[in-house]
Amino acid sequence: MAVQSARVLADGWTLEVRGVWPASVRDDFQLFDTPDQALHAWDETTARVRLTVTSQGYERQGAMAVGPLPRRRVVVAHDVRPEPFRIWPQQPAGPVTGANKGWPLPRSTERPLGEVDHGDGTRTIRLMLHKPVAPGDAFTLEFRPGWRAGLGAQSLSETACVNDSATPIEPPAARWITMPYEAVRDTTRKRIDLLAAHGLPEGRLGVAGVRLCATDGATKLFAWAEPGWSEAYGDRVRCWTVEMDWTGLNPGPVAVHWSVFPWVGPARHSSGGDPAELPASTLHPGEAAIDVGLDLRAENPLVFGYDPAGTLYGYTTTASHPEWPATAFKYVAIPVDPAGLVATNPASAQQAELCLGLGQTPQAAEAAARGLPPSRRPANTVVAMHVIRQLGRSLPAANGRGPRSNVGDGIEILLADGLHIAGTAAAPSGMGIGEVYTVWRGSSPAACELRTPASGTGSAHYAGRRRLMDLSVILNATALLPGATQYGQLVRCRVGRVAGSTYTNLSSHQAPANRARLSFAACDLEPGPRYDNLNGNSLLMRSCRLRSSAAAVVAVNNETAPVPSNQVSLQTSIASASDPACWADHFRWGNRIMGRDGAGAAAMSTPAVEVNGRQRTERLVIVNNLIEYMSGTGTFAIRMGELQTVPQDVIGLVFEGNTIVGNRINWMYGNMVPGTIAQAQDPAFSMVYRQCRAANNVLDRWPIKGDCFASQEADTLRAAAFPGETAPARAYLGQAWQQWQAHFGFMMEANASAHRETGISTLFPHMPENRGLRHHTPPTSEATANTNWHAFVDDRCRYTTGQGFGDYRPTGATPWRRIARSAQIDAGIDGVLRGETFPAGALAGIVGESATVGGAQAWHGLRSGEPGLVASPPVANVGAARAVHALRSSAAGLSPAAPAGPGIGLVRRRRVGAEGRRRRAGAG
Repeated sequence: MAVQSARVLADGWTLEVRGVWPASVRDDFQLFDTPDQALHAWDETTARVRLTVTSQGYERQGAMAVGPLPRRRVVVAHDVRPEPFRIWPQQPAGPVTGANKGWPLPRSTERPLGEVDHGDGTRTIRLMLHKPVAPGDAFTLEFRPGWRAGLGAQSLSETACVNDSATPIEPPAARWITMPYEAVRDTTRKRIDLLAAHGLPEGRLGVAGVRLCATDGATKLFAWAEPGWSEAYGDRVRCWTVEMDWTGLNPGPVAVHWSVFPWVGPARHSSGGDPAELPASTLHPGEAAIDVGLDLRAENPLVFGYDPAGTLYGYTTTASHPEWPATAFKYVAIPVDPAGLVATNPASAQQAELCLGLGQTPQAAEAAARGLPPSRRPANTVVAMHVIRQLGRSLPAANGRGPRSNVGDGIEILLADGLHIAGTAAAPSGMGIGEVYTVWRGSSPAACELRTPASGTGSAHYAGRRRLMDLSVILNATALLPGATQYGQLVRCRVGRVAGSTYTNLSSHQAPANRARLSFAACDLEPGPRYDNLNGNSLLMRSCRLRSSAAAVVAVNNETAPVPSNQVSLQTSIASASDPACWADHFRWGNRIMGRDGAGAAAMSTPAVEVNGRQRTERLVIVNNLIEYMSGTGTFAIRMGELQTVPQDVIGLVFEGNTIVGNRINWMYGNMVPGTIAQAQDPAFSMVYRQCRAANNVLDRWPIKGDCFASQEADTLRAAAFPGETAPARAYLGQAWQQWQAHFGFMMEANASAHRETGISTLFPHMPENRGLRHHTPPTSEATANTNWHAFVDDRCRYTTGQGFGDYRPTGATPWRRIARSAQIDAGIDGVLRGETFPAGALAGIVGESATVGGAQAWHGLRSGEPGLVASPPVANVGAARAVHALRSSAAGLSPAAPAGPGIGLVRRRRVGAEGRRRRAGAG
C-alpha cells in the first residue's frame, strides 16, 4: 500500500490523494499524532500530512517588504472531507424538535467519505487543508506513519503533486486612521497612521510591510511604515505609522497612497497599480482633491494641505489696517465671545481685519486674538463666518487644483469659555471650499459649549469643512451640519443634546454618494444624538468614549462608559453609498464594548451590500475587540448570516484576537429562509464563505449552521409541494456545505470557546465539526461547570456576577494563555507586546508573568489597586483601576511613559522624476 500522487482541487483547500489501499472508513484516518478528542493538541508540528508550498509573496527586511519572490510555507491537512449532504444516499436521522433543532454534530462518521475506487487497484480520498493553496503554487508532500491505517512514511516530489487551484489568495485590507484635510504648516514632516490586515499573517504582523507614497502630481516620495504607537489625537493606538518627510513637494494639496505587501499573495495599492511604477500625475486627484479625501472607499488617497513655509494659508492685511498695514502673517485667529460687541456682519475687509488676531506662529495669533478688546470681538459664529468672507482670502492654483477664492483654510475660530448659540442668520454667500479645515476651538469641553439653535434652520454656518476641537457640542433642535455640502471633524469634543430635547440629527442632509460627512477622534459621545444612523456617513471613529451606539467605516480604540444596562453597539450605516467598494474593508479594531445588556441590537453589526442579487461582505476586519455582556439572554454579540432571505458571500474576513464573553456569536450561520420551493431546492440559495481567518479568539459560545439543518420554512414548502415526503427529511436544507470552510476549521487557529450558555443542553448543537488548530474547549459539556474555565482576573459577565466591566486578562491558570502564534499586530489592547507565543483574546498580558509593556519589562499587579506599574500605553484594569485612554485615565499607580518598543525605524524616500526613473534619497 502506498500513495502515488496528489492534487489540489480548484477550491484551493481540498487535497486529493491517490494510492493503493483497501476501502476506508473514517476511523482509518488519523491526521495528527494525538487523538481527535484532544482538539487543543492539533498543531502544525503534530500533523501527519504536510505540504511544503512555494508561493509568491514578500519578505520583511528592516522596515521594508521585498518581493514579490518565492516563499515557502507549511500547509497541513487537518480533516477528511466527507460528501456534502445534498448527495447523501440517506438522510440524517433524528427528530426535528425543540429549540435546538438540527443536526447535533454526530461527526462525520455517519457520512460517506466520498472515497473513489478507480477499479485498477487505486483509490482517491479527499482531505481538507488548513490554509489555501493559490494558483501557480508548487508543493511537495510529506506523509508521516499512520496518517491512514496501514500506510507508513512517504514523500511526494513536485512532479507527483498537481496544483489545480483556481482560487487566488484574497488581498489585504487597509484603512487610514488619520483624518484627511489636515494642514501641514511650517514643517516638511507629517505623521500618518493606518491599519492593515490579511488572512495569512506571520509572527506578530498581518502583512510584510506597508509603504506610503506622497505626491504633488509631479514628484513622488516614499516611506515605509512600521508598527508603533500613534498619539495623533491625544490617544495611543498601536498601528502602522510613519513620519514622512515631504521636502521637495510643492505646496498645496498632497495626496498619499498606501501599498500593502502581504506575506503571501499579491500586493494591494490604494492607487490601483503600484505607485512606484505609475506616473505621479496619475496618482494625484488634481481638481478633485477637495472632495476625494472624504471618499468612503478604501482605495482612495489621503489628502492634506501642504504649507511648509506657513504662508499659503496666511493673510496679508490691507493698506488701511490700523496696526500692520499690508503685512503678511502666517496665522489668523478670530475670537468669538458672547460678550463681544461686534454683533453685525462686517461690510468690508477693513472692518473684518479689526476682528483678527494675527501672528507668525499659532501661539502668537491666538494670544493676539484673545487680547482683542470686546469692541473687536465677534459676538457669535455667524459674524465670524462673515469676517472670513470679507477677508476675501484666496488660494492660487496648485498641484492640479485650480484657484480658490473666499476660503477659510487654516483659520482658527477661538470660542471663549461659556455658552455659544450658533446663529440662525443666513450663512455668508460665496464661500469657497479650499484644501484644509477651518478650526473651531475652545479651551476644553468642560468650559466651552457650542449649542445649536432651539428653532430655525440655521446652525454653525460654514459652507465647507470645519474641525471642532475641545468643545461641548450640544444639539438643541437644529443640526450641527445643516447643509448638504458641509463636512465636519470632531476632536476631543463632548457631544450631546439639551436635556428634554428629542432632536437627534448631527447632520440634517444626506451626504453625497460615496462621501463621508463626519469623523470623530477622542470624543465623549453622550446619549441623544444619533451616531449609529447618521444621514451623513461617518468615516472614522477613533478613541471615543461611547455612551450611545455608533456607526463608522473604521472604528478603532473606542470604549464604552461604565453605565448600567449599556446598549452601546458599533453598527454599520452607510447612507447613499452607490459604489459597492464603500462597503468593503471595514475595520473594528481594538474597541471595548462592555457592560452590555443582552436585549437590543448586536454589539457589532457587519456590513453587507447587495451585488447582483447576493449580499456581499468583503474584507471585514474585526480584531482585538473586547465585548462583555453583563445581563440579558436575547440577541447575540455578532451575527453573520442568520435568517438570510438573500444569498450572502463573506470573503476575506479577518476575525482575530477578540474576547467576547457573556453571549454568543452566530458565526456563518447559513440559516437561509427560502420563500419558494425553488429556493429551497437551489444550491445557489446559500451563504458562501471564502478565505476568512478566525484566530486567537476567546468566546463563550460559537454556534454555526454550516452543513445541513432543519428549516421550518423548507418543511412547510416541501410538505405542500411533495406530499409524499415525511419529516424530518423534508425539513433539511442541504446547500449549507458551501460554508464548509467555516464548518471544518479552514484558516482557524488558536481559538478558545467555553460552553457557558446554560440554555443549551449540550456542548455541540450547531458547532463547527472542526475548530482548526490549537483550539481549546473545556473538558465538560455541562455549562454550569465551565463558569470559571477561562480563569480571567475578574470575570463579571452575565455567567458570573453580572456586575459588568470586569478584568478579562488571562492568569497563570488560564488554559489558553500560550496558544497563539500569529497576529495582525504585535500588541494587545492592554498595551502589552506579544511574544512568540501569546494568549488568545484581546489582552496580551498574563497576570503573574513578566510582560513587555510598550517596550519595557514590567510585572502585572496581582492585588487590587496595586501600584508600581509603569506602562506605555496605560494598561487597562490593573487591579481595580481602569485606564483605557490616556486622556481619561483615572487609575492610581499608572504612570504613562514614552514608548521604548518597536517604533519608527528606517524611513526611506524615493523621488521619481518626470522620466519615471527612481533614485534613492537619504533617510527621512
